[in-house]
Amino acid sequence: MTMKPASIKFFLLLTAIVSGIAGGACSARADQTVSRDFSFTKRSRNFDQKNAFPVMPISSDTRIKRLKGFVFAITRPQDPVTRFPWSETLFGATLSTNGLCPKDGQGVGDIFAQFNAAALGGTILKQISFGTKVFHFDYVFEKPVQISVAQGSCLFVNFDGSDLVNGPYTMGEHIEVTYDESGAVPPPEKVKVTGLDAEFLLGVHTLLKPTLNAYVAVPVHPDGPMAPGTKLVGLFGNASVSAVMGNRSSYHTTGKWTITHNVMVYTNNSCQKAFRNHLPKTFTWNDPTGFGNVPNPTSARWPDSILLGQIVFSGTGDVSLSQPIVENKNRFPYTVHDGDCVVDAVIPQGDMADSRPFNTESQINVETILP
Repeated sequence: MTMKPASIKFFLLLTAIVSGIAGGACSARADQTVSRDFSFTKRSRNFDQKNAFPVMPISSDTRIKRLKGFVFAITRPQDPVTRFPWSETLFGATLSTNGLCPKDGQGVGDIFAQFNAAALGGTILKQISFGTKVFHFDYVFEKPVQISVAQGSCLFVNFDGSDLVNGPYTMGEHIEVTYDESGAVPPPEKVKVTGLDAEFLLGVHTLLKPTLNAYVAVPVHPDGPMAPGTKLVGLFGNASVSAVMGNRSSYHTTGKWTITHNVMVYTNNSCQKAFRNHLPKTFTWNDPTGFGNVPNPTSARWPDSILLGQIVFSGTGDVSLSQPIVENKNRFPYTVHDGDCVVDAVIPQGDMADSRPFNTESQINVETILP
């Protein structure tokens, strides 16, 4: 067939349009990266106000694949120094869903109410000494996170921090977000991030007497926070451990200690055996440790308790540490059943002579696929 000039022009135009559509679809499926840096200095004595910063706009076609970067905090001495330093910040990554997006540094009281928000995860950072502290993170979603949102929604970070003495306290973050805009064909699996976040005071002086183990647990129940048939596909996040200094005159308490965070699934109805008459929602629990040569009777060591990941803290004397969760990758994916529970079992041990407590806080997250 021989084309006339007008036909050739129309064919070339049609080819260009089709190529553009195909190219646009291809680029939407390709991974993209947004990189942002934020720093904010505030004075406060509490955690009433969070400060939020928009990272990128999102749509219902956005699929979040990875969050990578680092957070930092700077705690400065006051003149005169009247107490040992104690500061902390919870750095959150959050999706708004109602079409609203915060302005840079906007103060917010209730993040979730104001933005109808869905949490992607958090990182905790604490200090018991003056200066700068940095924590690097790399949170990879085994299944991309995609949710339905109104136009104008965004992914934002929020800083929930204070030095508690109204001094100039600086919080900052470098974040890189990997995502694509591939849309909902085929329909996405229903991915949900479930938090195992809690804060405890624990004694590490178990040489001569027992102290307490601590647990935060998500029960598996048809009417509970995690339904039977939910598939666990990955873990990410971190935890911190810090000696509680208060107004003690000595800053050099000695003694070796360990605190482990053990993320586990309690199977075969062992959740009810370990935590009798527990609440039907996410709950916390304590029970006695061992001491001296007496083994710790914790339910985390029962044969029906399956280890998914762990953080091991160890030190001598007064320190403050932050570490990421290390997955037991050969345990994933794992499907939970009615009567199970997903647990962070926090186990202390040590020969500290001083009975002062250690503060430990977890921001551990379980990526799940809903049944």
